[in-house]
Amino acid sequence: MMIYEQADKMPFYKNGTVGTFTRLTQIIPADTMVTAVNLEFIVLPDGKISNFQVYGINNTKLNIEEKSLETIKMDTWIPGECNHQNVAVKMRFPLKLDFQE
Repeated sequence: MMIYEQADKMPFYKNGTVGTFTRLTQIIPADTMVTAVNLEFIVLPDGKISNFQVYGINNTKLNIEEKSLETIKMDTWIPGECNHQNVAVKMRFPLKLDFQE
């Protein structure tokens, strides 16, 4: 399966951009002790999530609880399209974290 970095229509979360970032920050534990992370995953042609990974500022992979990852993987996205066909697209999101008491 070919994985695109760019598509004619990029995938998007069903609840929009704000929903995307709200949902993705929910999986990062407050005691992570990092202020920024990079999220990478693939949105498959059926809208499911695959290969979800979280990296710290120095590209060190962070261990996120499997339960949290399973929750994200259950979400369905609107898939990307190229030439009017659904395609797999690699997504990258940099997130700044601000855990307030």
